Amino acid sequence: MDTSSDPDWFVSALDLTNGRGVDHVLELIGGNNISQSAAVLANGGRIAQIGFMKGSEIVLSAVPMMLKRAIIQGISVGHRRSFEDMNRAIKPVIDRVYAF
Repeated sequence: MDTSSDPDWFVSALDLTNGRGVDHVLELIGGNNISQSAAVLANGGRIAQIGFMKGSEIVLSAVPMMLKRAIIQGISVGHRRSFEDMNRAIKPVIDRVYAF
């Protein structure tokens, strides 16, 4: 979801899932956005905390996370040069292409 055009993106995501919520959130923004990521989770959902573009502090209520049996998992990534080196080294083999 585009958080700049839809600041309350979690409401749109809940609408799209008929209120069920989502199983996985890739959280790149951090800061107070984590509370929206938690609000949109389905029961047993997972937040993969990857980045902190708006701040590294995570503040949210623990009770909804506990009731949903939710998981927050930190994902660390390397620096850009390693990523570019890896992409140069990988030679993918495309077996088939599927239409959306």
